[in-house]
Amino acid sequence: MKRITLFIALLLPLLSFSQLKRITYDFPKKVEAGENYTVKIEIYKYDISKYAQYKQILPSGFVVENLIDADAEFTFENNTISYRWDKLSDDSLIVISYSITADSTLLDAFETKGQFSYIVKNQRGAFTTNSTKVKVTNKYIKKNDIADNKKNNNADSEIEDYDCDVSVKRNIKVLQYKFITVELLISKCNYSGIAFITEKIPDNFTVVNIESEYYTSEFEYGILSFDITKMPESEETFKVTYKLESSDVFYEYPEIFGKYKYLNNAEFENVTILDGANTGKLKTKPIVKVTEEVKVEKKEEVNIETPVIKANSGEDEIIKFLNE
Repeated sequence: MKRITLFIALLLPLLSFSQLKRITYDFPKKVEAGENYTVKIEIYKYDISKYAQYKQILPSGFVVENLIDADAEFTFENNTISYRWDKLSDDSLIVISYSITADSTLLDAFETKGQFSYIVKNQRGAFTTNSTKVKVTNKYIKKNDIADNKKNNNADSEIEDYDCDVSVKRNIKVLQYKFITVELLISKCNYSGIAFITEKIPDNFTVVNIESEYYTSEFEYGILSFDITKMPESEETFKVTYKLESSDVFYEYPEIFGKYKYLNNAEFENVTILDGANTGKLKTKPIVKVTEEVKVEKKEEVNIETPVIKANSGEDEIIKFLNE
């Protein structure tokens, strides 16, 4: 019995912790065109205190009005509901609410879900609501008009649905001694919501300048992070620029690796940043002359011994001859 009690005591904190970060909402499963409905979202955020955002995408034909924003910045643009916080309250529970009204010409079924994304200790995370299938009924449209209405909706979607791949290219330009600028060109395909960039900077470089009204940045442990809160809607290409300084002279373009992440239909998509153009004049690497050491072989000294002629029996005869 004691073991069971101990097991339950250990299990309960784990269960409660797993339930700390969650999100619930009561989006209606059936919507009558022209009628007004209230949606309430409860976000159990636990220790999340800094930047966060709730987003939800609806099909065309809805009017959305904010009811409770919990000190967030509310927007409804491009069929996207957005609540954005630069700083959250200390309360563990956040409650937001909005009203929806389907246009009187709308007749269709769709699926929707919301996502709460956040940053805690420089780590990004997100959790979503359950997906809800919604049926839109319309008393203003006769049964004979349903086929024509669907046909027109399909034609409109074909016009709006065009091929566009989100991509990011990195251009590097050498400015002068020890300095370079890095330009990230983001082809965002009309996307203007939340996005993140991470760049791995070489060890001998440090970030010296970043300026923009559209994003915040942080440089720590060789990782440069950008949190893009909003992109200009009028431009299909978005630019992020930063400046690096080297601790020493460099003779080659630095290798930088990065990722771009954006929210697409309540899901994060990852894009690898590709290398683009490298411009600017690099320092010429000095030529180091290598002096070849000439080795002189030392000749061996050969000692030639002079043979000694020893006196023999013929010496007496020679001496005798010289004395005659």
